[in-house]
Amino acid sequence: MHRVELLDQRTRRVRVEAGARWAQVAETLSRYGLAISSGGHGNVGVGWLVTAGGVGWLVRRYGLTIDHVQAVDVVLADGTLVHADAAHEPDLFWAVRGAGAGVGIVVAFEIEALELSSVGYAQIVVETDRQGRTLTRWAELMAEAPRDLSSAVMLVPYGNGLAMSITAVVAAESARRVRPAVAPLPTIGVKLLDQRAQLVPYPALVSTAHLHPNIGQQPSITTNGLLTMTDDNARAIMGVATDRRQPLNQMRSMGGAVNDRDGAADLIVDRRGRSG
Repeated sequence: MHRVELLDQRTRRVRVEAGARWAQVAETLSRYGLAISSGGHGNVGVGWLVTAGGVGWLVRRYGLTIDHVQAVDVVLADGTLVHADAAHEPDLFWAVRGAGAGVGIVVAFEIEALELSSVGYAQIVVETDRQGRTLTRWAELMAEAPRDLSSAVMLVPYGNGLAMSITAVVAAESARRVRPAVAPLPTIGVKLLDQRAQLVPYPALVSTAHLHPNIGQQPSITTNGLLTMTDDNARAIMGVATDRRQPLNQMRSMGGAVNDRDGAADLIVDRRGRSG
């Protein structure tokens, strides 16, 4: 169940089966100049990400993936196959978007895609301070940034401290729009360590090179959540990041189009005023 089909070019309506991975989706849609904001890695499965919400590289421009789901095909516990949308089985349609694993097995989605072929892509690395001021500056900058800009950061070891690796994506097909959007990011740290920016096809962000068989998993403990980046939260995150076991810390900016959605429309209700 991994087919990807363009149903209507005019409305940009796409049918994606739940077994597809986002690299396959991006590659297929690129033929039509379309994209769906969808996770950060091409090997991520469609079914898991969409039913959980969907934070992708274009999240501040596009919103969550579930914000653009128009209909779903769901197998219920009794084996019944149901096609649900806002007019037919609306309660099921509501529950699937955010808690799909709890109400049935979703086998396909109909999603409104975004008309976009290329994006601005920047990799920026800055040295961070131990008190978390670099983190709060990043959150403050993203709160005021144009919604075409989405970014994710990772805290990585650097010397005796930490560096922040920033991936910034601009939903714009012109370098003239990309440069001013990312220009403030290199200034947030103690020192700029690396910087590069270019225009790339959207599928380059979720490349087919990411695809691999999912055989077994490495043992790990993970957690995630939404938060407002206060000074206390930033210091706590820095404390975790400097632990001797070197845990992986990744944060993504929210806001923008995410906040356009009425929280009652689906199960993702904690949207406004958050960055995480």
